[in-house]
Amino acid sequence: MFGTALLVSTLCLLAFLFFPPNAAGTVVLTGMLHGFFYGITTPILWSMVADVADFSEWRNNRRATAIVFSAIMVGLKIGLAVGGALVAETRPPRPQTERARRRADAERQLREWGRRSGVRVSILRVPGIYAADRLPLARLRSGTPALRADEDAYVNHVHADDLARIVVAALHRGGPGRMYNAADDAPIRMGDYFDLVADRFGLPHPPRVSRAEADQLIAGNLRSFMGESRRLVNRRLKEELGVRLRYPTVHDGVPQLVEAA
Repeated sequence: MFGTALLVSTLCLLAFLFFPPNAAGTVVLTGMLHGFFYGITTPILWSMVADVADFSEWRNNRRATAIVFSAIMVGLKIGLAVGGALVAETRPPRPQTERARRRADAERQLREWGRRSGVRVSILRVPGIYAADRLPLARLRSGTPALRADEDAYVNHVHADDLARIVVAALHRGGPGRMYNAADDAPIRMGDYFDLVADRFGLPHPPRVSRAEADQLIAGNLRSFMGESRRLVNRRLKEELGVRLRYPTVHDGVPQLVEAA
């Protein structure tokens, strides 16, 4: 029963990949079916956890209920943390700054205009673009601080050459109303990115400060980026647009910019 219900709920989620943008009724019905079958799995899962504890006592003559439940809860919480930190296109936007709210509103209006006018609108969510003339060299030379490691934010990047190829792919193969995270494969902490660029160009690492100190020392635009830490998932970019990144990480892209810069 558990396996069957979990399989059906998973198939319901996968079905969303194939629904057209205007199939609102089908989306609602499929969502209800997913919730129904997924709801069946929850009590069965915890019943199986209790069975594991009972089996452990029978097998080892020692009651270990607390250890069994604690181990499973730790694994569950870690999985939820990792899954929640990875941002795919299907995750509802939660803009925290005025600039982010304007971007979210622009996306909504573009998609609505595409539906009304019958124009195929594909939206690229582009993170930090880097190229020979788009590196934080001036920032590093000025000694602008970065957040210390335990408070640092994750940022996403894309090489300008890869972005150009993504745009062309979206023009040819982008789906109507589809969002695409136009990011590379490896989000990196902002301070680590600055350190990488500094090392490649022979510049000192930026000083590290706490988030409270950053509010006083760092300009508003850069500070707002630090408040919207994201780790974007670019699977749709590869599977639907067929893009193969030339520079999958900043560790691949930054070194080749040294001579050009």
